[in-house]
Amino acid sequence: MIYLIIVMAKVHIVKTKNEADFICYEVKSKFDADISIYYVDKSFDAKEDFLWYVEKSKSSATSKIFWTTNKHDADIKVYIVDKKFDAKWIKSNSARGRL
Repeated sequence: MIYLIIVMAKVHIVKTKNEADFICYEVKSKFDADISIYYVDKSFDAKEDFLWYVEKSKSSATSKIFWTTNKHDADIKVYIVDKKFDAKWIKSNSARGRL
């Protein structure tokens, strides 16, 4: 039997922590980040944890994200990059493969 695991990050931004699957904090340096992400324009381009497409609908999203202003509350520290090939996991994190 062969299992195919498709990892994709179609995220929906929520307004409260209680709604979130993951609490994220944006860092200013990639050296402080768990992951560097790149926002893609089309949902079919969100083929990895680090390529994020923002879904308007909660039901279409693979994860619900809450952006916090306190880095100590965060499950994931995120650095946003300008180039797709710079996006990647930087540090080990329990969220890897679950976005």
